[in-house]
Amino acid sequence: MNTMKRIFSEESLTCVPKSRAYKKALAALSDAAQDISALFAGSDANRLFERYQDASAEVQELICTEAFRQGFHLGRELQEEISEWERDCE
Repeated sequence: MNTMKRIFSEESLTCVPKSRAYKKALAALSDAAQDISALFAGSDANRLFERYQDASAEVQELICTEAFRQGFHLGRELQEEISEWERDCE
């Protein structure tokens, strides 16, 4: 958290390296600011809301996919352990 505060504090913004990730984040923030400005100006509100919904759905899908992947992996590990216990008990 302190790193985030340091990175985004006004005094240190000039010290942040201009990496590709930094430039992408800055561009995304700029786009978001423009979208918010347009939304409050009343232009293209429906299009912006649809973009928000699409992004939200994509994030939810990624979260569910990752949760499923981790659950599947843990389930497989558990099944292997159960099989090992069964072999040990024979």
